[in-house]
Amino acid sequence: MLNVARKVFDNRGWILRKAFIDEFRNDIVNLRDTQNPVLFYKEGTWARPLKNNIWEVGCAARYWLLAGQLASIEISPHLRTIMAGESFGKILSSSGQTDDLIAPMTGRVIEVNQQANTAMSALVRDNLSEGWLLWLARIELITI
Repeated sequence: MLNVARKVFDNRGWILRKAFIDEFRNDIVNLRDTQNPVLFYKEGTWARPLKNNIWEVGCAARYWLLAGQLASIEISPHLRTIMAGESFGKILSSSGQTDDLIAPMTGRVIEVNQQANTAMSALVRDNLSEGWLLWLARIELITI
Protein backbone atom coordinates (compact mmCIF):
# COMPACT_ATOMS: atom_id res chain seq x y z
CA MET A 1 0.00 0.00 0.00
CA LEU A 2 1.13 3.46 -0.78
CA ASN A 3 -0.02 6.53 1.15
CA VAL A 4 -0.01 9.60 -1.08
CA ALA A 5 -1.61 12.90 -0.10
CA ARG A 6 -3.83 11.22 2.52
CA LYS A 7 -5.20 8.74 0.01
CA VAL A 8 -4.24 5.11 0.16
CA PHE A 9 -3.61 3.26 -3.09
CA ASP A 10 -3.37 -0.50 -3.23
CA ASN A 11 -1.46 -2.40 -5.91
CA ARG A 12 -4.38 -2.24 -8.34
CA GLY A 13 -4.83 1.51 -8.09
CA TRP A 14 -7.95 1.53 -5.92
CA ILE A 15 -8.28 4.68 -3.86
CA LEU A 16 -9.39 4.26 -0.27
CA ARG A 17 -10.33 7.61 1.17
CA LYS A 18 -8.69 8.54 4.45
CA ALA A 19 -12.07 9.46 5.90
CA PHE A 20 -13.37 5.95 5.22
CA ILE A 21 -10.32 4.33 6.75
CA ASP A 22 -10.55 6.58 9.81
CA GLU A 23 -14.28 5.97 10.27
CA PHE A 24 -14.17 2.19 9.90
CA ARG A 25 -10.63 1.52 11.14
CA ASN A 26 -11.93 -0.83 13.85
CA ASP A 27 -14.42 -2.68 11.62
CA ILE A 28 -12.40 -3.66 8.55
CA VAL A 29 -9.27 -5.73 8.01
CA ASN A 30 -6.61 -5.27 5.36
CA LEU A 31 -6.09 -8.55 3.50
CA ARG A 32 -2.47 -7.61 2.81
CA ASP A 33 -1.49 -7.10 6.49
CA THR A 34 1.66 -9.22 6.74
CA GLN A 35 1.89 -8.75 10.53
CA ASN A 36 -1.44 -10.58 11.08
CA PRO A 37 -2.06 -12.92 8.13
CA VAL A 38 -5.61 -13.99 7.30
CA LEU A 39 -6.36 -17.73 7.13
CA PHE A 40 -9.30 -18.52 4.86
CA TYR A 41 -11.85 -21.22 5.66
CA LYS A 42 -14.86 -22.48 3.68
CA GLU A 43 -17.47 -20.31 2.04
CA GLY A 44 -15.78 -16.97 2.53
CA THR A 45 -15.10 -17.04 6.28
CA TRP A 46 -11.63 -16.43 7.68
CA ALA A 47 -9.65 -16.10 10.91
CA ARG A 48 -6.48 -14.31 11.90
CA PRO A 49 -4.44 -14.28 15.11
CA LEU A 50 -4.23 -11.04 17.08
CA LYS A 51 -2.37 -11.62 20.38
CA ASN A 52 -2.64 -13.57 23.64
CA ASN A 53 -4.70 -16.41 22.11
CA ILE A 54 -7.25 -13.91 20.72
CA TRP A 55 -8.43 -14.38 17.13
CA GLU A 56 -10.57 -12.31 14.83
CA VAL A 57 -13.10 -14.12 12.62
CA GLY A 58 -15.04 -12.63 9.76
CA CYS A 59 -16.21 -12.98 6.20
CA ALA A 60 -14.93 -11.92 2.82
CA ALA A 61 -18.17 -10.17 1.90
CA ARG A 62 -16.93 -9.46 -1.62
CA TYR A 63 -18.03 -12.92 -2.80
CA TRP A 64 -21.65 -12.05 -2.12
CA LEU A 65 -21.25 -8.38 -3.04
CA LEU A 66 -19.84 -9.11 -6.48
CA ALA A 67 -22.67 -11.54 -7.16
CA GLY A 68 -25.14 -8.83 -6.18
CA GLN A 69 -26.54 -11.06 -3.45
CA LEU A 70 -25.63 -9.41 -0.15
CA ALA A 71 -28.21 -7.36 1.72
CA SER A 72 -27.04 -7.68 5.33
CA ILE A 73 -25.21 -9.81 7.85
CA GLU A 74 -27.03 -11.10 10.90
CA ILE A 75 -25.10 -12.06 14.04
CA SER A 76 -26.62 -12.25 17.50
CA PRO A 77 -25.19 -9.62 19.85
CA HIS A 78 -25.61 -12.26 22.59
CA LEU A 79 -23.36 -14.83 20.87
CA ARG A 80 -21.17 -16.45 23.56
CA THR A 81 -19.29 -19.22 21.74
CA ILE A 82 -18.71 -20.37 18.20
CA MET A 83 -17.98 -23.95 17.15
CA ALA A 84 -15.76 -24.87 14.21
CA GLY A 85 -17.81 -26.01 11.24
CA GLU A 86 -21.09 -24.68 12.64
CA SER A 87 -23.08 -21.58 11.75
CA PHE A 88 -22.41 -18.45 13.80
CA GLY A 89 -24.39 -16.00 11.69
CA LYS A 90 -26.34 -15.54 8.50
CA ILE A 91 -25.95 -13.62 5.28
CA LEU A 92 -29.26 -12.27 4.04
CA SER A 93 -29.52 -11.68 0.30
CA SER A 94 -31.63 -9.14 -1.50
CA SER A 95 -33.68 -12.01 -2.96
CA GLY A 96 -34.60 -13.23 0.53
CA GLN A 97 -32.22 -16.19 0.52
CA THR A 98 -30.10 -16.84 3.62
CA ASP A 99 -26.68 -18.47 3.79
CA ASP A 100 -24.95 -19.61 6.96
CA LEU A 101 -21.59 -18.19 7.99
CA ILE A 102 -19.52 -21.22 9.01
CA ALA A 103 -17.14 -20.72 11.95
CA PRO A 104 -13.51 -21.41 11.06
CA MET A 105 -12.59 -22.33 14.65
CA THR A 106 -13.99 -22.90 18.13
CA GLY A 107 -13.81 -20.11 20.66
CA ARG A 108 -15.41 -18.00 23.35
CA VAL A 109 -16.76 -14.75 21.90
CA ILE A 110 -15.18 -11.66 23.44
CA GLU A 111 -16.67 -9.05 21.13
CA VAL A 112 -19.16 -8.89 18.25
CA ASN A 113 -18.75 -6.18 15.61
CA GLN A 114 -21.95 -4.17 16.03
CA GLN A 115 -20.95 -1.91 13.11
CA ALA A 116 -20.51 -4.73 10.58
CA ASN A 117 -23.49 -3.79 8.39
CA THR A 118 -22.63 -0.08 8.47
CA ALA A 119 -19.03 -0.77 7.46
CA MET A 120 -20.18 -3.21 4.77
CA SER A 121 -22.56 -0.62 3.30
CA ALA A 122 -19.74 1.91 3.10
CA LEU A 123 -17.47 -0.67 1.45
CA VAL A 124 -20.10 -1.30 -1.21
CA ARG A 125 -20.88 2.36 -1.77
CA ASP A 126 -17.40 3.84 -1.93
CA ASN A 127 -14.53 1.44 -1.50
CA LEU A 128 -15.25 -2.04 -2.83
CA SER A 129 -11.75 -3.37 -3.18
CA GLU A 130 -10.28 -6.83 -3.12
CA GLY A 131 -8.03 -5.93 -0.21
CA TRP A 132 -10.59 -5.27 2.55
CA LEU A 133 -12.41 -7.80 4.72
CA LEU A 134 -15.06 -7.44 7.40
CA TRP A 135 -14.41 -8.81 10.89
CA LEU A 136 -17.47 -10.09 12.73
CA ALA A 137 -16.27 -11.36 16.11
CA ARG A 138 -13.18 -11.52 18.29
CA ILE A 139 -12.79 -14.80 20.12
CA GLU A 140 -10.54 -16.50 22.62
CA LEU A 141 -9.45 -19.83 21.19
CA ILE A 142 -10.77 -22.91 23.00
CA THR A 143 -9.28 -26.36 22.59
CA ILE A 144 -11.68 -29.24 23.05
